[in-house]
Parts: sequence; C-alpha cells; structure tokens
Amino acid sequence: FDFESTQRDALAGGVTTVYLSPGRERLVSGQGGVIKTHGMDIVQRVLADATALRVNFGDGGVSAPRVFEPTAHPTDDDPLLPARIQTPTARIGVLPELRALFREAVRDTGLSEENRGENRFDMAALRAVVERKLPVRAAATKAADVRRALALQQEFGIKMVLENPQEIATVATQAASQKVSATFRMPVLLGRANPGTE
Repeated sequence: FDFESTQRDALAGGVTTVYLSPGRERLVSGQGGVIKTHGMDIVQRVLADATALRVNFGDGGVSAPRVFEPTAHPTDDDPLLPARIQTPTARIGVLPELRALFREAVRDTGLSEENRGENRFDMAALRAVVERKLPVRAAATKAADVRRALALQQEFGIKMVLENPQEIATVATQAASQKVSATFRMPVLLGRANPGTE
C-alpha cells in the first residue's frame, strides 16, 4: 500500500477504511492490517497493524513459488543451494501441515541460535491465533476447503473468518454453529458504473 498516493477515487466512493491483506500465494501468507485512506500522519492512519493471520486452504496454499535463499559468498564449503519447494504441494497436505504448525507454536518457547534459520513462520503470530488473541482469515473458496478450515477451527477453537467461501452453501449450518464468520470478495469499480451480477 502506498501511503504517499492520494486515494481520491476511494474517498469519493465512500471508502475511508480498508483491510490490507498479505499475499495470496502461500500457505500462511502473513498478517493483515487496517488503515485509513486519508490523513496527514502515516502512523495515525494505521488503525491496526495486525488484525488477522491469513492462511490459504485453496490453490494459493499449494502453489507457492520456490524460495531462493542465496549464500552471500558461495564456496565449496558453503555452496549456492537450489531454491527450496514450499510445502504443501497438494490440498490433502494443507490441514496436516497447519495442524503441525499450530501445535509447534503452542510448544515453542523461543528459538535456539542453531534452529533460527529453519523457522519459516512467525511462531508468535501462530501462538496468538491458538491463544485466541488473533483471528484467522481462512481463504477457502471450494466446499472441501471450507470443510478443512472448519475442521481446523473446531480442533483448536480459534477465531476464524472464511475469506471468499463461494461454495459455503453445503456447510453454512456447520459454519454458523461454530460461530465462524465469512467475508466475500467483490469487485469495486470506484468512479465507474457497476456492471452488476455480483
């Protein structure tokens, strides 16, 4: 988000506050924040720098790009390693991997120096989710993805908002009974006529 650019179209359309979501192509994308679209003081415009942890139960969670962590000065003893694959690589592995991450976050008491580089997620954020201090925004478009998200929510008792659950109809009753909210992505055409159909 560019704090320096004016948000005239958004303001003219009545959008004064926005949720900024982290990227979509990761199993655990990061934390989203809430900001005001207008104001002189950048610090005051940030209403919350961490409002939810975004996890992806859909395609983005299993098609993350490879991670290249180059060695600054490669040698024979410290060679340049190929990019590593981010797991999971199939939808069937999403729920088990998230379960393992949240269980590890509960057990984690801080990283030793030797394991610091292996930690690929912010354990503090994962622990905050399990402690119900931070909700999860679960990207789950398909019904099977929504079921997996609801299974995770039920197992850990976490606060959850389903993000864009287009096929929620078959599990809406279960989601409601677990007090899981939903938010839907819709196109916003500020300054132009909305074509409808959404």
